[in-house]
Amino acid sequence: MVEYDNTNKGMLWTSSGQKIFKQGTIDINGDKQNCLISLRKGKDGKDIYELYNRLGFVNINTVKKTDKSPDLLSSVMYNTFKFLFSFWKQEKDGEKTLSVSVKFDKEQTEKGLSEFEKKTEDKELDDDIPF
Repeated sequence: MVEYDNTNKGMLWTSSGQKIFKQGTIDINGDKQNCLISLRKGKDGKDIYELYNRLGFVNINTVKKTDKSPDLLSSVMYNTFKFLFSFWKQEKDGEKTLSVSVKFDKEQTEKGLSEFEKKTEDKELDDDIPF
């Protein structure tokens, strides 16, 4: 049996009853992160609070070349690398959804790798492990 590869793909949908509880900036080890806490009800009716970190902004694609062109676009820095997100509006089982595709920005390959190497090379470990 052939398994479908979901790598760099996803689906977003409307979550009924989920709302933003609080949002703001949190300093995490000297790096400011834009975060939010959402609130939703669990299956047992109890409140569930979830912490999220903003990846970036999403823009409407105003220069669609064909009907198959993405409806929304985003460029995101994640783990020192740049990724391109494409979103397509869909309707699945009567519900409006967004299909998502993620690609590594190939123009950033060398820059991304050199940035990663700069951050990881020649760093002394600050620990007491004797080896």
